Amino acid sequence: MIVKDIQDFPGLVLANSTIERGSMPRANGTSQKKLSNRAEFLSFLGFDAGKICQARPVHGSWVSFVTDDYSQGVPEADILMTNYPNRPLAIAMADCFPVFLWASAKRAVCLIHAGWRGTVREYVIPTAVQLFLWEYSLQSNQISAFIGPGIRKCCFEVRNDENGLPNFVSWPAFILGSNGRHFADLAGIIKEQLYRSGIPNIRNCGECTYCSPRGFFSFRRDKNSLRNLAVAGFLES
Repeated sequence: MIVKDIQDFPGLVLANSTIERGSMPRANGTSQKKLSNRAEFLSFLGFDAGKICQARPVHGSWVSFVTDDYSQGVPEADILMTNYPNRPLAIAMADCFPVFLWASAKRAVCLIHAGWRGTVREYVIPTAVQLFLWEYSLQSNQISAFIGPGIRKCCFEVRNDENGLPNFVSWPAFILGSNGRHFADLAGIIKEQLYRSGIPNIRNCGECTYCSPRGFFSFRRDKNSLRNLAVAGFLES
């Protein structure tokens, strides 16, 4: 998934790697092959890999405001945002959703790691929207959103245990099921939270990391450490 040069925001890049690009490193990863895959993917997108800010997600709602200070290190965060060009934001994922926010009026971009815990327990989406509004002095109608690939309601089965159904009691309309099986529409919850946060322009790629023919790494399907990389940023010469 690659989206570039959205109307009114030339240079904007929103991307999520596929299996074709190879597994990507976690924030502190040392695998030379995975680091090489990341560098090649960023170069393909037009970015300098040396300017990346890749977060280590914590499945919460922590935020890092990214500047052009490359000594920031590896932030522990599920929300990254910047208004600096040529500064790609990145988070490695495998079934969690990358959610992208941008505001062309202020040339600012935000990348959110939205797993089920962060979405239904920590409310990472409304937190990110409020911080984006505050940091860049925006109105909600100036923000657009894009929901990237993640595990969809076709494949995200939840059981009736402490890590399943009880966490979704506030979102009954987004639980589907029959014959004793239940599936959560996490993308639907994310979209609803964006809508309630006042975001008027919401796009949804509709792709499932578990079953998409395009091919994404999926932890739930494969039970391994292979990861996709979500990237957000904008290029400026």
